[in-house]
Amino acid sequence: MQILCITCDNASNNDVMVQELSEKIPAFRGATTHTHCFLHTVNLVAKSLIQEFDIKKRDADQVLAKADNVDNEESEDEEEVDDSNTADAELKDNDEGWVNEVELLEPDEWKVLEREIQPMKLALVKVGKKKHTYLNTQYLCF
Repeated sequence: MQILCITCDNASNNDVMVQELSEKIPAFRGATTHTHCFLHTVNLVAKSLIQEFDIKKRDADQVLAKADNVDNEESEDEEEVDDSNTADAELKDNDEGWVNEVELLEPDEWKVLEREIQPMKLALVKVGKKKHTYLNTQYLCF
């Protein structure tokens, strides 16, 4: 039996499986032949990028209400950003070795980043509301 490579996602149970295979099959070289699925790795990167724009459901209505009252003046852009947005859910994948760049920012840098991505958060909330309305509305086709 010859195993040249095994491609798995980044879940820790796959690391254990590869280790067990190397012990049970002498020709299998173990971790050196374990390839992480490129699509899964890209998915993890995408999740970590999108995570920066997440708004909790309870804050979404508040953000939409604020957006309705916002004038296009610069003074509105200088509002303080709610610190609760940083408490995002952790990925369930084995993300060991991944660095959350936002956690490394100074408080002033973090506030600037939050101000800059606020329009994107608002857009995602609006799209999410439209999708929810769209999916929960029954259309009759005749």
